Amino acid sequence: MSFGDRQEQIAGREVKGTMKPVLDGEPSYEDIPQGLHDFSAPRWQDYDVRRYAYWSVFAGSCGHTYGHNSIMQFMRPGVLGSFGAEKAWWDAMRDPGYLQMKYLKQLMLSVPFTEGRWATSRSSQAPTASATTASSPHAATTTSWSITTAEDRCK
Repeated sequence: MSFGDRQEQIAGREVKGTMKPVLDGEPSYEDIPQGLHDFSAPRWQDYDVRRYAYWSVFAGSCGHTYGHNSIMQFMRPGVLGSFGAEKAWWDAMRDPGYLQMKYLKQLMLSVPFTEGRWATSRSSQAPTASATTASSPHAATTTSWSITTAEDRCK
């Protein structure tokens, strides 16, 4: 899936005539096999869960949920987990993807989202970041996404 695909999914709700919130509920879980039942498959990493989280909110969704293979199962020693889960859920809460979700929250709360509006154009490219300036704690992001009002995004 690409950023453009994510935009199309979220933009599709506008075409149908009614505005409904879009919440990205299960894009990928950190440390779960990409083949789900094939434990030898590569696992989704922190990079993957961050990418889907940012794509989701930059495409206009009203939110995103983070998931981790071990946390969703409350995995603990002595219990056989599903989907190749091996670590205790409390240890998984130290994994990079889990620890870094706060940065997306901070970014989204740092902008005046109640004053935003829908973007009139869409880009098929993922957002790109420019260098962070000394006066700004966040890198500027270039994308066709614009902030919608909380009322419009989460009715």
